[in-house]
Amino acid sequence: MSTNRSESIVKFSGNLCFLRQHRRISQLELACDLGIKVQKVIDFEGGRKEPDHQLLLKIGRYFQVGLNLFLEVDLARVSHRINGLIPYHKYDLFLTATQNAECALRRLEQQLSHFEVPANGIERLNIESDFFRLTKVLKLFIDTNWNFIKKIKEYYGSPQEV
Repeated sequence: MSTNRSESIVKFSGNLCFLRQHRRISQLELACDLGIKVQKVIDFEGGRKEPDHQLLLKIGRYFQVGLNLFLEVDLARVSHRINGLIPYHKYDLFLTATQNAECALRRLEQQLSHFEVPANGIERLNIESDFFRLTKVLKLFIDTNWNFIKKIKEYYGSPQEV
């Protein structure tokens, strides 16, 4: 995390309260949905306690918010900027998917460079055309996502700038 621990706890507490109220969920409903006691929700929102890692992941999934945004961004402050185009947590999803696709493409290219291509002309042609199609699709996916991420940053600012 780029912020220190106490800042993260303050942001987590505020974000938990904001998201719960934004969705019009009571503390009791949230506690039931998460399988915890109401007092824990009250303590989390008050900044008196912090969840363990497993519960933090569960809360992030529940609200569909990436953990870095949950812990580093004051969502109440930027909510007016995120209600239009897409939910802001999608930024994390696009960034992760794009980085994973780039990694997969690099691994595929490395593996193919060590792959023994059959001497048979038809088999060789099939393997090369399959590889070409696969890399073309991956590159298109990567380029499209980077363009979309760029537009998100231009419109909203990146999470670090918010």
